Amino acid sequence: LKLPGWLTDLRNLVLVELDRCKRCSHLPPLGELPLLRFLKIREMDVVECISSEFYGNGVNPFSSLEGLDIDSMPVLETSKTVNKRVNFPRLRILTFKKCPEKNASFLSRRDIGSIEIHDLSSVTNFLIGLLQNQTHLEELTIASLPELKSLLNKLDNLSMVKHLNFNGCKKLEDIPEALQKCFREFDFEWLQQSFFRFPELCLVDCPMLDSLPGEIQCLSALRMLPISWCNRLTSVPNQIEHLTSLFELKQESCTKLLGFQLSLLENIYKSIL
Repeated sequence: LKLPGWLTDLRNLVLVELDRCKRCSHLPPLGELPLLRFLKIREMDVVECISSEFYGNGVNPFSSLEGLDIDSMPVLETSKTVNKRVNFPRLRILTFKKCPEKNASFLSRRDIGSIEIHDLSSVTNFLIGLLQNQTHLEELTIASLPELKSLLNKLDNLSMVKHLNFNGCKKLEDIPEALQKCFREFDFEWLQQSFFRFPELCLVDCPMLDSLPGEIQCLSALRMLPISWCNRLTSVPNQIEHLTSLFELKQESCTKLLGFQLSLLENIYKSIL
């Protein structure tokens, strides 16, 4: 089944949601809509390919698209870019959920501002190339990747990131090393320009996380640090006391956090009230 062809005749469309078109096997040429800013595609269970048809016949497909949300496309096997044309030139927000992970690679943009990756149950190593050189990325959410084991060398070059969220990555073991490498690889001048403005680090339901790097003290602009359901976390670095901009500190259900560490967090918490 295909969606009706007249859909692309509605040239003033700004928002399109294709939701639960479970028997539709092809995506319409939405790239021809010149004013389309937000596109959500959800639960299209039989779509196997994001093909050139999706981009349409225009010279600059998706010329106004700022937000793309792809959710629950379980049989999506292949995706293609359009040769010699810029794809998604204004894309700033990408959400990719419950889809075969290899198909996020069709997004060739390197200036996305926000990326959310959710519910990719088979991912053990992070999506190759997706984060490489994302020098405009300000917000990264990695959630419900239960088989993800490593982020080492995947957070490099995220020079503008301000909000970093890990949630439900139950086998992720090297958050401390990945963050430590991320903080260490850049010189002090770079830290002043970027990570000093880093306001939020969120760690939720990461049961393999056992510590935080001392380099966290570099985040002098950090304002929010929620840590919840990290059951192997036994310590936080004393350098956390240097986070003078901290406004919100939350510790919940970290059952192995030692008593003196809890006291340290409590003292910091009291100092920001």
